[in-house]
Parts: sequence; structure tokens; C-alpha cells
Amino acid sequence: MDAINAAEAFIASNPTATESAVLRKLLQALQEDSAFDLHSLYELNLASFDLAIDVMNAWRLQRYVRGRVVVAAVRLDQH
Repeated sequence: MDAINAAEAFIASNPTATESAVLRKLLQALQEDSAFDLHSLYELNLASFDLAIDVMNAWRLQRYVRGRVVVAAVRLDQH
């Protein structure tokens, strides 16, 4: 979650930067479960690229944890 918050903070403090546009599109795609053009990551400097990777890792972990919670809830309902 820290990476997502860091990306949102970066976007808020640099609203017109190219990196902000790419990070904004990435966050939107992850939130909406829609397509994202990976080629746009080439527009990022190294620090922003690392942040984008961290955002994707955080998003994946959140989805994994949510999935585990749902499975656990289903198991509890079956007993």
C-alpha cells in the first residue's frame, strides 16, 4: 500500500509531469482491471519506473490477500 500512496503523492506533487501521466494510467488500469500499455513504462525515469514496479507488486499482493480472505470465508461458511 505504501507504493500506491507514494505514487498518488508523486502525482499530486507533479501533476503535469510525464511520469505522473503514466503512473496515473497505471493506477487507473489496476483499479479498473483494464488494459495498460507496458510500453509507456519506457517514458519513466529510473526512480519512477521502480515506483511503478513497486505499485504493481503492492497491487498483486493486495489481490492475493483478498483472494485468501475470500477462500477462508467460504471455508468458514461450509462448516
